[in-house]
Amino acid sequence: MSTISEEECSRRVAEFLEKHKDAYTEEERAYIQRSAFWALNSKDGFNLNDEIRQILAELNLLEDNKNIYQGFANIVTDKFDINRNVVEIAGGIIPSLAKIIALKQKEGTITVYDPRIIKPDSCPDNLIIKRQSFTTKTPLPGAEMLIAFMPCDATMDIIDAACERNIDFIIGL
Repeated sequence: MSTISEEECSRRVAEFLEKHKDAYTEEERAYIQRSAFWALNSKDGFNLNDEIRQILAELNLLEDNKNIYQGFANIVTDKFDINRNVVEIAGGIIPSLAKIIALKQKEGTITVYDPRIIKPDSCPDNLIIKRQSFTTKTPLPGAEMLIAFMPCDATMDIIDAACERNIDFIIGL
């Protein structure tokens, strides 16, 4: 159970949505506002709506054991050297995974692609935002690794791009 009150959760989410109102549809904003506190107090962070999960992570309201971006980042850092130029594909509106990776990197950059992406409120200098869709034709100068977490339709493009360029990749489905 969360230690934050429903009123405080609602206030912080409302402030975030107001600041980034152009990033979400009216329906998305209403659903997020209605559901955020319930989501915060859900048993785990796995069955949450992506937009709610990203906002709660951005506002530092998710406990680490409910933050699946943190969990996937731990898998990535356990299996691969992230101190190089990493590209995340289909990062979502808020690049939660990329931000975690960027903060863990000692060198290199992480570039994240998504057509709806916004710049996080506190954005590390090594996090590069690309508000565009990714295809196998997307130029990736200097990319040494591709990562994606629940990339949906981009999955095959990621695999093809990594294989064509002979670079490491990891995808969480």
